[in-house]
Amino acid sequence: MLLLENTGKELLRAQGVRLPRGHLVKDDVEFRSAIVRFDGPVVLKAQILSGARGKNGGILFARNHDEASRAFLSLFESTVNGHVVKEILIEERLEILAERYMGVLVDSGDVWLLIGRDGGVDVEEASQRDPDSIVRIPIDFLRGIPSAEVFASCERLGLTEPQRFVNMAERLWKAFRAADATTAEINPVAELADGSLAALDSRVVVDDSALFRHPEHAQKQTCTNDGSLSPPLENLKELGGGKVLYAGIGGGIGLTIADWIADEGQNVAALLDIDDLILHHRTREGTLALLDRLDNDESLRVAFLNITTCGYDLAIVANDVFAALAARPRDRAKPVVFHFHGKGEDESRRLFDASGMRNFENLKSAITEVVSIASREAGK
Repeated sequence: MLLLENTGKELLRAQGVRLPRGHLVKDDVEFRSAIVRFDGPVVLKAQILSGARGKNGGILFARNHDEASRAFLSLFESTVNGHVVKEILIEERLEILAERYMGVLVDSGDVWLLIGRDGGVDVEEASQRDPDSIVRIPIDFLRGIPSAEVFASCERLGLTEPQRFVNMAERLWKAFRAADATTAEINPVAELADGSLAALDSRVVVDDSALFRHPEHAQKQTCTNDGSLSPPLENLKELGGGKVLYAGIGGGIGLTIADWIADEGQNVAALLDIDDLILHHRTREGTLALLDRLDNDESLRVAFLNITTCGYDLAIVANDVFAALAARPRDRAKPVVFHFHGKGEDESRRLFDASGMRNFENLKSAITEVVSIASREAGK
């Protein structure tokens, strides 16, 4: 179960992680009572079970009370990523020197600590753009955080005062264990002028099999969504022209890959950030809709599915994608090129082998194949 940001932050606070001063409000009366407690700039954040809130109008900034009031009226009960906003977290806006990333996650039965030089961005995009900007450190469940290794890794990343990050990693690890989590991320970790670190956002996923030990989480999640679902291709970005249909995690990396494909002589007709569909267990539905668009649009030749992830389990994603592929009409099925790498890669590789489909080892080879297929004449 994915927890709301505010719930995840409560878990971090309990372990001594510094957070921005904030108040959760559920109506205009609570908003008016809360906003007078802030003297300076604030940020208003929709509490919904969805990623990419900042890209889709779910996070608003205000310099004063008047701007905050207008932002609240704009955000409250609006729809963001298919979710009606019923709760808003108001937080002080801190003066930030730098933003980093930190996460603890389970991958193929092992537990890893991830630290990224660049925070406030999609960690999957960052890892593709610059693999050396993120370090992965194994965690022994009994011994906990390997402090010396974390310290040395932070030095290699060029982070100043590495002990600060060691301390935060230890607190994040405690929160991870206390929550029976499979994922606990702080993104971004903010470096502040006074030398301290603060968690500006949280993403905590609790193991579903352990929810009986945490009934309070299920109770807190009930009032945030009206249950409506947006169309699976609602976030499809039309680029115009082109023979390639693209889907992957992160809109930014999608545009970068579209430019890469254009440099190779072909164009992406449309691209889809599939992150929200994976998050809400709608991968099969979204893939079916994407394949329907591919197979029924005469101008399209090929689809490119690019999933590089540290948070989601690739085996689960691949299972859902293969289920969609099996359900499409075979008489007009067009080619699909895959680049799946990250958490759960070993199991997903077995799924690819069993299906007879190729998972390309790197982006360059995958894009070369995409361009080759798109360059063929129709029907060949």
